[in-house]
Amino acid sequence: MKIDTTIVEYNQVNEQSSGNFTCTASNTIGEDSIVYVVSAVLPPGAPTLSLQYTTASSIKLHWQLPGDTTDPILGYILQHKQGSETDWHTVELSPDVTSYIMDMLKCGTTYNAKIQARNKVSIGPPSEVLTATTRGGRPKPPKPEDHVHMNSTAIKINFYAWRDGGCPILGFRVSYRRAGTEHWIKVGDGLSTASHVVGDLTPATWYELAVEAYSDAGVERVTLRVDTHTLAGGRIPPAAVGAGAGGGGAWPGAGAARGASLRAVLVSCGAAAANIFEI
Repeated sequence: MKIDTTIVEYNQVNEQSSGNFTCTASNTIGEDSIVYVVSAVLPPGAPTLSLQYTTASSIKLHWQLPGDTTDPILGYILQHKQGSETDWHTVELSPDVTSYIMDMLKCGTTYNAKIQARNKVSIGPPSEVLTATTRGGRPKPPKPEDHVHMNSTAIKINFYAWRDGGCPILGFRVSYRRAGTEHWIKVGDGLSTASHVVGDLTPATWYELAVEAYSDAGVERVTLRVDTHTLAGGRIPPAAVGAGAGGGGAWPGAGAARGASLRAVLVSCGAAAANIFEI
């Protein structure tokens, strides 16, 4: 006896694809039916990713599946990256894990993370991207009177007076120029000693001194107006703030994005700075 066969194929499966399917066969004698209960298995929904806590070097994440998840989860795929990066780092996690600690991170730095669940059908859609920042901030500059000391031919910069803002200071950069001029003279990059001396200066002259401290959290820059003393140890009158006093010439190597917002107000150090120091 020849039996005609019909195949029904569903290419678009969704939540409404589950249900009872009746199959009926008939011939000249009669007919019979059978009911199939079909349950559609779909990729898992996007988990909800949340932040539990941060430290200076770690971020702890937690996630939950949607409440209507019924099919077994076979694992998770977590992706994370530093905010300024383009490539994601992938971590595969077991199905019984619902939290993860991103460790060995940079202090005071922003990171992004997202997660997907996986079942026997496929990998589900990702969660919304979570953004979190490790603890710590940019270096904090000292008061001008604690920052520099002068004599007639040199300026001493006290790096030890800076505070780290919660992230270790990685180094300092120093440049200077004579007040009223535009060209910065770079005298140090990556300095890490307690202090630094800018020497061979002209007595009784106003200078602009630019100091930049940097850490993983970012860069802080200050510009100070300082005067070398006379050969007799005396002070000179304050200089008028003109075009060259902080306005002309760009900070050497400074990016346009942060320069203006991080520049300190120009300060005359004539009032409180010590008059003599040993070089």
